[in-house]
Amino acid sequence: MQILIPLLLLATLWTAFAKRVVHNWDITYVTTSRGLDQKPKRGIAVNGTLPLPIVRASKGDTLVLHVHNSLSVPTSLHAHGIFQNNTNYYDGTGMAGTYWIHGHTAEQNFDGLSTPLIIDDPDEPYRYDGEYLFAFEDWIRLVAMQNLPTVEFSINQHTLEVIEVRLVNPGQRVSMLVRAKQSLASNYAYHISVTNYFSPIPPGFVQPLAPVESILYLLESLDESPQLIPDRSLFINSTVGHSLQSIYKDTFNNVEFMEPLVPTMFSALTLGHRIIEPVHVVELLLYHTGNIPHPLHLHGHSFQVIARGLVNDTTGEYHREVKPGQSPVTRDTIFLIHGEYALVRFRADNPGAWMFHCHVVFHAIRGMMMVFVEAPDVPESVVSQCRQQGIKTTGNVVGSMGYNIAGAPHSPDLLFS
Repeated sequence: MQILIPLLLLATLWTAFAKRVVHNWDITYVTTSRGLDQKPKRGIAVNGTLPLPIVRASKGDTLVLHVHNSLSVPTSLHAHGIFQNNTNYYDGTGMAGTYWIHGHTAEQNFDGLSTPLIIDDPDEPYRYDGEYLFAFEDWIRLVAMQNLPTVEFSINQHTLEVIEVRLVNPGQRVSMLVRAKQSLASNYAYHISVTNYFSPIPPGFVQPLAPVESILYLLESLDESPQLIPDRSLFINSTVGHSLQSIYKDTFNNVEFMEPLVPTMFSALTLGHRIIEPVHVVELLLYHTGNIPHPLHLHGHSFQVIARGLVNDTTGEYHREVKPGQSPVTRDTIFLIHGEYALVRFRADNPGAWMFHCHVVFHAIRGMMMVFVEAPDVPESVVSQCRQQGIKTTGNVVGSMGYNIAGAPHSPDLLFS
């Protein structure tokens, strides 16, 4: 099936130098080994190119992607880290920083449908002589576009000064300043070292380093934003469950996410449901019980990281908490290891239906997703596009205006693992 998908990433802050940046993408299959010494496999390319072209614009620009789907299955794109203020139905700029665009259907991100999205700031507060972009991928794939491995980045005999945090576990980004040596007599290697892989290591590859405990850091922001005061709190436990047939599911609170027949934003709009009050501050107490770490990502918002630590730490050695008067760092993705908890807060100031999910692809497609609803509004052009594809645009999960949900996707009862 071939469907033309227009994706508009609209800037909200305009300058006298704003321009229209247009990319034309044809998403196709390609067979490649990516230059590695291994058997070629099928991947996903843009205009026959893999890796994908980098997307770059400046703060205030209008960025337009004309996307044509030449795959044999549906596809979707997510501009990771971009808020899409008041345009949730695009879920894709007026935010300077380091982001990325990736497929958000099935495992297409893992097959290569991802690329850095860089929004330059004309009023960049830092001055430097050159810029280098590193995109981490786990084809066997700073912008962490890999699916599962966690990595450590370093440059021999150099200090890295972090100026933008979005740590580079799956879905995260970081920018650093590096001061070059005065002498040209030596070259210095940079290292991308796997700390966790959670799969058999291919022959010839170096074994992972000892894992780095993520709870050893809790950064303070330099923008001096005050701590948010919560209006409501939610407990979210990242769990692993299995059915009586021993089919394993990654879940939140032992509930598997099932894709509704009617998109959540349409159900909320036509039924009048408002799950989160506008501008309320939502506090999430996140807890991870599984053995494999989870990078948890929130669409449409950044959250303040208030505290984190280990549940079984009776001494408080690993507890980190932002003190009164300090400014918490903001993230859109947080990485949790086994037994770790984190307290985060965000303001519900962006109307829409926003996903919260694990950024390990097969964890998300096995059910570790949920949706926060904030009184969405949808233009008729988007409604019409959905109707053309046979997608229902009114009613509850099955399109009924009442309480009848017969025919809704159903997950089997799960047992804790």
